[in-house]
Amino acid sequence: MKPYFYIMCAFSAGTLFSNPTIADPFHKKSDQGIAALMQAGWYQDSRETNTWKIPGFIVPGNAGPHDEGFNLMHAEIAFAAYRPGLGSGKFVIGKHADENLTIEEFWASPELPWEQLQLKVGRWYAPIGWHNGVHPHKWRFIDASLSQQAFLGEHFNDVGLLLTWADHFHRVNFWATGGDDFPAKSAKDSSTPAAGGLSYFGHQHITDVDIHFQTSLSYFRADERSNLDVEHTHNQLQKEIIFSGDSYLWTAGMDVQYHQFGWQFEYAYRDESGELRDVQQIKALYESQSDGWWHELYWKGNSMGAAIRYEQLASDNKLKTDNLSTFSEFMFSNGHEPSRISAMFNWQFQHGQDLKLQLTHDQTTENTENQIWLVYQATLDIGKF
Repeated sequence: MKPYFYIMCAFSAGTLFSNPTIADPFHKKSDQGIAALMQAGWYQDSRETNTWKIPGFIVPGNAGPHDEGFNLMHAEIAFAAYRPGLGSGKFVIGKHADENLTIEEFWASPELPWEQLQLKVGRWYAPIGWHNGVHPHKWRFIDASLSQQAFLGEHFNDVGLLLTWADHFHRVNFWATGGDDFPAKSAKDSSTPAAGGLSYFGHQHITDVDIHFQTSLSYFRADERSNLDVEHTHNQLQKEIIFSGDSYLWTAGMDVQYHQFGWQFEYAYRDESGELRDVQQIKALYESQSDGWWHELYWKGNSMGAAIRYEQLASDNKLKTDNLSTFSEFMFSNGHEPSRISAMFNWQFQHGQDLKLQLTHDQTTENTENQIWLVYQATLDIGKF
């Protein structure tokens, strides 16, 4: 499928409506201050060995389930500032499980003469689909969806430029980055962006119904990208595969809310081609068309919430090589379509403190697994500037 088809899909929805604008659409004045987050809990699954994978997909080692037992899953501290006439900025430093401290966000946004326009320069989460542009602790479920893991390695976070136009009902993004995070990998001597995209988010209110919708088109270029080029892996037996080539990812989704009930959906399609190579220098020409989708039914009360999610993946990979067996173990699903069904319950027993329970029946591989999370999450607003 050609890139121009994605572009037509990505922005066809943006021409449907026109609404009045509002002041401060980027919440620069209300978001300033210092905030901290801690997420800790217990995770258990029924795997006999540490061999997690998604059949038919090359995923980085840091994607997949959490480490078993009790651990600190996520902690972060965020600093956000805004000065009239100068602009705004944000710095977020965090830690995930056994990984070292990382800079999750570090960007500056100069004050522009147009209130509806914002330019971010630095590190940020790219606005792709429902989840990638949002910090994980704000997701409804504890873990990333299968399509998020398969196509973006759980989270695409990079350094670059993000230009956004927004009003109360619409948000249009254009972004470009150097490409130092999966699924991109820039060449060492390259000075051109290795990743970029367009996205649109909209909102309509009809009587008692709120409708949110999104669509995005992203491009990633990889030069000698290794699936094991990560700090911490959840699969000690994972085989290293190096990919060089191009990926196009298109997403579309809808979120319909009626009072306390809602339904959220997302579809993602990826077209990828290039060359695969293993550590023994065995090569294969590679073409892939794959897709994934998930939908959630949810309920949100004053202090409690619950949801159920079903998700599925499918892949169609073509390889041209003299040694097919080298890649067949993970590149071919043999008719199996990875899927999961999950249920979650959230209880906010005090302001800024939540207890989350999640159960998952996992058929990502041909071996059925069961998973359980029990997580405590606390957020604290330390102060305002």
